[in-house]
This record gives sequence, C-alpha cells and structure tokens, in this order.
Amino acid sequence: MALPNYTMFTPSRNRLLLNSRPARVLAFMPDGRSVVIAGLKELYVVDVVTGAVVLERKEAHVSLISNIAVAPSGRQIATVSEDKTARLWDAETLECVAVLRGHTNGLQLVAFSADSHTVATGGFYTYVRLWRTTDGKLLHLLHCPDSKSIHSLCFASEGDFVLVGGLDDQDKAGVWKWTLPGITTAKPGKMEGRGTEDADSVAAMELPGKRLQVYATGANGDEELSSYALMSSFSSDGRRLCAKSNEKSQIYTATSGSDGNVSGFSLALTLPVDWHDTTCLSPDGRRLLIAKKRIISVRDTMTGTLCLMIGGYECNICRLAPSPDGKQLAISDASRTICVLTLCNWTPANHHLFAPSFRA
Repeated sequence: MALPNYTMFTPSRNRLLLNSRPARVLAFMPDGRSVVIAGLKELYVVDVVTGAVVLERKEAHVSLISNIAVAPSGRQIATVSEDKTARLWDAETLECVAVLRGHTNGLQLVAFSADSHTVATGGFYTYVRLWRTTDGKLLHLLHCPDSKSIHSLCFASEGDFVLVGGLDDQDKAGVWKWTLPGITTAKPGKMEGRGTEDADSVAAMELPGKRLQVYATGANGDEELSSYALMSSFSSDGRRLCAKSNEKSQIYTATSGSDGNVSGFSLALTLPVDWHDTTCLSPDGRRLLIAKKRIISVRDTMTGTLCLMIGGYECNICRLAPSPDGKQLAISDASRTICVLTLCNWTPANHHLFAPSFRA
C-alpha cells in the first residue's frame, strides 16, 4: 500500500526549561518577528527567535483575558476579557490607550478592520460593537436578528464588511453580514481619552445584520440549511468558514451575488474531527490546521488532502496561531512551551522553541 503523500515533521526536543503559565491565546505581530501572548491577566510580547520577553504588562485586565488581536498596521493590540471590557494597547510600549466599556457580558471575540481604524468586539451573545481606534468612540451596535449565540467574528481583509458566525434560535448555523461604507475610512488622529465610560450615553446606531444563506448538499441533491455547528473561524478575506460539530469539521466557501459580494456560504468539504480538537484556518483559507492531542495535521480545504503532519510533542497542544502571511505557525502546548515553525508552502523549513518566563 502506498504511503499518503504528506510530510511528517518532528520538532527538536531541545527546549528551554520552563517556569511559566500556559499561553492562553497567541497572535503574531504583522512583521512576524514577535508574538503577542496572553496568560491569565498578563500580556507579553515575545521575540520569536530568542524567546526574550520584549514587553510585558501585568494585570492587563482585572479578569481572564479571553482573546487578542493585532492591528494590521502593527501599531495597536486589542484584548477582550471576562471583565466585560476591551482594551487597546500601544504595540511599542504596551501602554493602555483606551478602555472600551459597555458590553454587559464577558467578551471572547475581537477583530481589527483592514485599515486598523476600527475594532470589533463581542461575546457569545447577539451583539457586536464597533469602536474607533483613534479615540475609543463607540460607532455602531451590530445586532444578529434571530440569533441564539455567536462564535466567530471577521473583519474581511478585502471589502468593507463584517461577518459573524453563530447559531440561530433554531440551532441552525448562520452567518450575518454588515456592509459598512465610511466607517473603515475614518481618518487617524490623536488619542483623546480612555474610551467609552458609558455606552448608553453614546449616540451609536444599532444595525441589524443581513442573514446569509449557509447550506449543504443533502443525499438527494437538495440544498439544506446546515445543522448545529460551532462556527469556529473565518479566513482573513471572509470567503472561507470552518464549522465544527461533534464528529466533523466542515469547510464552507463563499458564494457571490450578481454584484460580486459575498451572499452566502456553501459546503465544500467535510473532515472527521473530535469536538475537543483545536482547529483553525490558515489566513488565506487554503489549509485547515487540526491539533489532536500531540499531533497537528494540515489539510487542503478544497480536496481534504493531508499536506503535513507535525508531531514529537510530549504534551497536548493547546493553541495554534498562524502568522498573517502564513509563513509561520505558533504552537503552545500544556508543558508551557511555545514552538514557532517557519513554513515554506506549509512544509517546515526551520523552527524555534522557547518558553518565556511569566514572572509572578
């Protein structure tokens, strides 16, 4: 029997001694030279080659940091927390430049617009808020009509629109879209305050999202609305979507209307995964990364072909974070080690292992 056509890569076991907390969330800086890491309440910027902590901020939030995003400009970092706030940080100093208040529940979702002038924040409920990054002003409340929960958020890199994936009140997978002319072209200016102190005092317009059709092809060839699934991630251009259910991961590709804009999503591929597996799309949407315990597999999202397997870890893998250009992959595992792989067409070319010290 012929062996599958994939590359198996085992990282070096020469890793640094550990004295740290697990990295809960990771994100690359745009230049790929450093990684932003959130511990529990702490925020760090770490050099990907040396593992040196370049910047650190203790007590960045009063509660757990649940997600982070880096502006495409590289000038700001956004964090969201269970403390119901989002915060904007100067990427060069890690000084807080705005506290974004007004959400009524803990936050898990955050994304910057392509021009870095707008940031979107949300939790697992039906509202997303848009903020201007220059002064922390609340711009709009984005509402997902008939939704039960939301799981993913994307500011499309091409085009002025926001996508939110979640479940409707019938437990059917759904995607809501907002086209936002003018908002993402706000002129940058000097930061004037510490963010919105009371969202109710801000004259922000509530905008209901347009429900896009998400469908799969049934056994009889009919198009059926997809069933319960966790809408886990979008590609950076908003044209591919990964949804995960109990025993499978589904890749949806965007369909376009007569104007060329995204009008819906259709099922392109189904792959077997476990509910507890960590999955994410590569930035261009062409690869699906699946971490199952101590092994990472990379599959082509059009054909399902296994392209790459990464193994050799002594502990279960917790987080995956591709760089914006798709040339690097940051991996954190339960041993508190972070591995940064340098990739060439998703074949490893080099790797760095480090365990930055999260000092108490």
